[in-house]
This record gives sequence, C-alpha cells and structure tokens, in this order.
Amino acid sequence: MMTIDEAITASAPLGLLLDIKLLDPAVLPPILAIVKATGALQRCVLGLRDIALVAAARALSSDVALLALTTDPGAASEARDAGANWFRL
Repeated sequence: MMTIDEAITASAPLGLLLDIKLLDPAVLPPILAIVKATGALQRCVLGLRDIALVAAARALSSDVALLALTTDPGAASEARDAGANWFRL
C-alpha cells in the first residue's frame, strides 16, 4: 500500500482531487504539508464535506483549491464565503 505522499507523487502530472472524508479539522495541516512538500499544490483540489472544514482549510492556505462537497445544494453562497473555489451540486 502506498503512503499519501507516494500516491501524490505517483499521480504527477495529473490534476488531483483529494476527497477528505474525515470531519476533524486536525487532519488538514498534515495533509496540506504533504501536498506542499510533494510540489502538488498547483494541481490539487481538496474536497471537503463540511463548510467549517472549508473555512479551516482556507485559513491554513490561500493557495489550495477547495471543493465544497456539501449535501445542501443551497449552500453555494456559504461555501463561497468560507473560501471554496468549487461547489458540488
């Protein structure tokens, strides 16, 4: 089994969606650190399942692309205000 940094490196040069299913914001700093350390920041989108996580990720990095994977199709403006670049309907 590959580690996350091995998988990110192996996926180059493709764009990469990291679908973060965990809801604890404590997972974000180590994930962002790996994304940055592997040089994948410009080709990576973090998929986050909670608006609070979008805001937490945006507070950690102004450069990472964020996809709000919410269950509420009416939450687009809330996702945008939290810092999302993308929104899933």
